[in-house]
Amino acid sequence: MSDAENFTDERIIKTLEEHGCSWRDYILVGSPPSVCRFVAGSGLSALLIEQDALAEATVQILRRRGARSFASIDDVKREFGWDGLAKVQRV
Repeated sequence: MSDAENFTDERIIKTLEEHGCSWRDYILVGSPPSVCRFVAGSGLSALLIEQDALAEATVQILRRRGARSFASIDDVKREFGWDGLAKVQRV
């Protein structure tokens, strides 16, 4: 079985939610998009997805499910009134 076949919606959503929030809390930022989430008081967390195929599958699933998308971090700052501090999480 190839890696791509392991990247089911259910498996990716379960992995996203292991970080303590709903998949609905994730946003897409930039082009190509990064998978991020914004938490008031904590700022922006960006997921570092090291496998290209998994990163693309995650972006596609979030797009299909209606995740909000921002062209840039500046757009995220404006939307959430955020000062610009970011954190990185590895998956």
